[in-house]
Formats: sequence, structure tokens, C-alpha cells
Amino acid sequence: MRLSRKKVLITGGAGFIGSHLSEALVDHNVDVTIVDDLSTGSLFNLRSIVSKIRLVKSNILSRDFRRMIKTEKYDAILHLAGPAYVPPSVRNPSSNFKNTAYATLVLLDTLRKVRSNCRFIYASSAAVYGNPKKLPICEDDPTVPISPYGVAKLTSELYTYVFHKIYGLKTVSLRFFSVYGPRQKKQIIYDFITKLSKNPHKLTIIGDGTQKRDMIYVKDVVRAILKVLQNSNFNGNVYNVATGNSYSTKEIATIVARVMAKYPVLSYTKNLRPGDAQQWVVCINNLKKIGFFPKYSLEDGIRNTLKWFNSQIK
Repeated sequence: MRLSRKKVLITGGAGFIGSHLSEALVDHNVDVTIVDDLSTGSLFNLRSIVSKIRLVKSNILSRDFRRMIKTEKYDAILHLAGPAYVPPSVRNPSSNFKNTAYATLVLLDTLRKVRSNCRFIYASSAAVYGNPKKLPICEDDPTVPISPYGVAKLTSELYTYVFHKIYGLKTVSLRFFSVYGPRQKKQIIYDFITKLSKNPHKLTIIGDGTQKRDMIYVKDVVRAILKVLQNSNFNGNVYNVATGNSYSTKEIATIVARVMAKYPVLSYTKNLRPGDAQQWVVCINNLKKIGFFPKYSLEDGIRNTLKWFNSQIK
């Protein structure tokens, strides 16, 4: 699909990934509508493009949102709205399920009823794998989530697949691994930068430092989404969205410290948070087949994130 002049709806478009994606689509001359209830997203994230988009403040479970789907003819819907982290799902699994799986079902069912021909991309998560049985992780490997968050994401994926198979909707699911970058005020990179900014002499790492993560910079995530939008056949298929390169949490901490010119003593909690997987080494051959290759090294991404972090405290 050629992007120029297409009409695209992004749910959660004021959030971390959504706002970067919105900027990229505007740069591609796309007619962008964002639906976001701003519970976690921010208008500040959209300040550079606010005059070039349509922003609707609404919950995706509202009648007004479903009415939009019925009356507007979108070429693509990029569904990024919903909870984005494991720990809150452990505290409140019912709320997580409602705002993830149930919300996705309502959206797909609305598309089914209007017989929409638009392309549908669902933002899933590596959490669907749980602790993988083998490495590297491929899309057809077993999915055994170990958190309510992962269960809700997998349920949404299955609905996305079934609605393609039964009703003919053009769907695809993207399993994001460890995304980081500017505007994200959580997760490991932000956590390390924040800790070292407060105390450059000591850095505490959750676990024992051997846990592995495939860290992908947010701009590369956006590039992957655009490749899928342009080149995927949308037959209910799934893509891992990662770099194919993994680092231990100790290695990540060391790189962050080096970029910040800090020399801390590293310490470890030894314990993992409930629902966190231990090892992520990822196969991205399916993404490579449609033309995606990561552009940003971990060090470059951390340097860009640090620049953004420093701009927030001035």
C-alpha cells in the first residue's frame, strides 16, 4: 500500500510509540486521525504535528468511537491503545483484560459489521511468549504467557487472527519486544538513566544481571510498522518487532553508564518482578522478508534517549 494521501486512524496515537508513529505518517503525507483518551498519552507529544492531524479525545469503548468507525472510511487502523506494561496487569488483571482484549474485540466486531476493507494492525507484545522453550524466539513458537498482560495480548491476537479467517478482515499482529526511546518514562533504559542521574556511584539492577532483552529503539519500531503497512499481505499473520540482537541487563546498564560518562558500582536485587520473562533472543526473519532491517544501534538509541531526558529537566 502506498502511504501518500491514505486515511489512517491510530488508537493511542498520543502515547509513546503512537506519537512517533503519527509524526512519521504525517511526514509521508498521510491523513492522520488520532483517538486517545489522554489517560496516559499527552498532547505535548503531538505538539509538532497538532495542526496537521485530527485529534479525537475519546475512549475506544465509547459509542462515539464506534460511530466513527462506522461512518469514516479508513484505509488502515493502527491499534496501539491499551495498557502497555506488565506490573499493573498483575495488580488488576480484570481491568487489563477489559482495556486490552475486550476493547480489541469490540473494535474488530465493529469493523466486521460495517464490512470494512481497511487494513488492521494490532500492537501486541513479546509477553505472549512467556519464558520461551527455545532461542531464538520465532513467531510460530509456543505462546505461554506468564502474566495477565501477556494473556490479554495473546487473546487479542487470536481475535485478530480469527476475524481474518472467518470474516475476511485484513489483519496483522506485531509483537513488540523491549521498545525504548524519547517520551517513554518507564522501563529499563529510562530507569537506568534516572537512577544514574540521581546517584552516579551506584546502580541497582533488578534480577541478577543475566536476564536478556532485545532492545529496539522507537524510531526503528516505527520503521517496522511502516514496512508492514506497505508490504504485508495482511492475512492474520504475526511479526516479531525487534532487532535480532540481545543484551543482558548488566550489559545494558554498562552501556547506559558509558554513554552518561558514569562509573557506578553495580548491585543486583536477585529477584525478578512477577510476570517478567528471563531470556529474549529474537528471530526477525519475517520482518526482513518485507524489507525491514534495524537502523539504530543500542548505543545510538541510548544517546538519543539521554539527550531527550536531559531536555526534560532544564
